[in-house]
Parts: sequence; C-alpha cells; structure tokens
Amino acid sequence: MHVAILSQSTTVYSTSRLVDCCLKRGHTVEAVNPLRCALRVQIDGLDISYQERRVAGVDVVIPRIDPAITAVGTAVLSQFEAMGVWSLNESAAIHRSRDKLRALQLLAKAGVPIPNTVYGETISCIKQLMARAGSVVIKPVRGSKGQGVVVVNTVEGARSAIEQFVRSGTRCLIQEFVGDRTAACDIRCFVVGDHLIAAMIRTAKTGELRANIHLGAKAKAVTVNHEERAMCLRAVHALGLTVAGVDLIRSPRGVLVLEVNSSPGLEGIEKATQCDVADAMIAYAEQQHTKRNSKTTAIRMTCRGHPDA
Repeated sequence: MHVAILSQSTTVYSTSRLVDCCLKRGHTVEAVNPLRCALRVQIDGLDISYQERRVAGVDVVIPRIDPAITAVGTAVLSQFEAMGVWSLNESAAIHRSRDKLRALQLLAKAGVPIPNTVYGETISCIKQLMARAGSVVIKPVRGSKGQGVVVVNTVEGARSAIEQFVRSGTRCLIQEFVGDRTAACDIRCFVVGDHLIAAMIRTAKTGELRANIHLGAKAKAVTVNHEERAMCLRAVHALGLTVAGVDLIRSPRGVLVLEVNSSPGLEGIEKATQCDVADAMIAYAEQQHTKRNSKTTAIRMTCRGHPDA
C-alpha cells in the first residue's frame, strides 16, 4: 500500500508516528506538505505535483492538516479524492468539523447532547445562558487548541468580548459554561472507524479553564461507559468523519459533547493510555484498502462474465 500523509512536517510527533507505523507494516509512505503542492485541473485529467515531482500511485491519503491551512490542505485533499484516492477523513467532513457552528448544528440534528449555544449578538439569549450557568464561554467559530476562548460571568463582559471579536472580523459562538471553575477537565476520546480505541481525562493546571495539554493540562487514561462510547460514535458519524477526537464533559446535566476534532494529536493520548493509536489508524486504512480492491475485482469479474462485456 502506498500512503501519502498530508502534513507540513515529518518531525511533528503525530506524523512521525504514522510514518513509522506505515514502514513497520510494510507500506511505502511519503509526507506531502500541502503548501508546496501544485494541482493540475484539466479536461484531460487531474494530477498533483509536490516539489516539482508528480505524485502518483497513491492508494491512501491520511490528512494531518493544521487548522491554519485548512483551505489549502483540503483543496489538495479534494484533488486526491477526485483522482480516486481514498482518504482517512474526507475533505468535506474536515470542513464541517472545523466550522464550530455547522458542527454543532449537525450534532444537534443527530440528537447528540451539546452545550446550549447562541450565535449572534443577542443579549437576551446571553442573559438566559448566564441565568442558567452563571458564566458563558465565547469562542471563535473557527479555531483550535483553545485559542481565542474566553470565559465571562457578566453580561457587560460578554458584550465587550463579542465586540472585540466583531472588530477583528471574527465570528463567535456563546455557550453556557458547563465545567468546574475550580478544576476544569474534559475527556478526549479517540475514534477510528466504528471503534473508540482510547480515552483520556485532561485536567487543566491551576487557574486555567482550558484543558488542553499544550496549555499545561495533565492527562491520564480513563474508562468511558457504554452511553459515552455510543455518544462519541454518533457524533463522529454525524459529521461524516472516520478518525476523530471527541471531547466530552461530564456536567451536572449529563454528558455533553464539546467538540469533534478531525485531526487530533496522537502524542498526548498515546502517552496517557499506552495505546498504539497510530497503528490502529494504519490498520483501519489497510482494511478499507482491501475492501476497495475486492469490490473493484468483483466489478471487473462481473463485467467480463456479462454477455455484452
């Protein structure tokens, strides 16, 4: 199997682990930086060049696209898809997951419990959220790793934060605050296909309300129950993803899905759980590649046996 990993750097832990797993399982693999690709789109065909060399013979593409280059990265990924290459996560699904408003709309439609959310400058709605939760979280519609997220506990504070977002040309969401202000934590679940393969609980450092590992949060393995496992799978499928990190929070009103990440990091969860997540991803890609080859062979056999073939 020839695997292409869309990533800006092979030194990043996640990309490095995926490359190593591909090689250990006997596959050929190349890392392709989307920022250095050229796409040819013509009536006589499509192709991709990377550093002046044509990329050919790829069986599977694994997108590890940084949120900062989503537009460029998904353009390259969609080119691979148009050329018939199977992707571990489709470009359209990545777009859906990275637009937080669209993602929440789809999760709500699928019946996945989420924090109550407001989009737009509706002060009356913000007052209702604060009356229920005491505080609200304001976050950009597009963003990752907790960047730009603020927690406020007054209407005037919320109004001021929203105005700052508006002045910077950034769309934002206002959500009820469902965490613990003294010990912020959430659960990151890693889904591959139809299986939840690892889960860790992340606890923020003192004074920090975002439980992101790169912000100093501590992580350890955690066991999730059947309801939480089913919720994660429903959330991932609602967005059309195959591989994803699902962030849960055990709140006073039950378990809620905070976010679904289409390009979750591997380092934190592999070290916390001792689970070989990278190997599980490559194993799943192998299964899908075998299925695709089997279907193609069956179609060819059927065509050959047809009287009009």
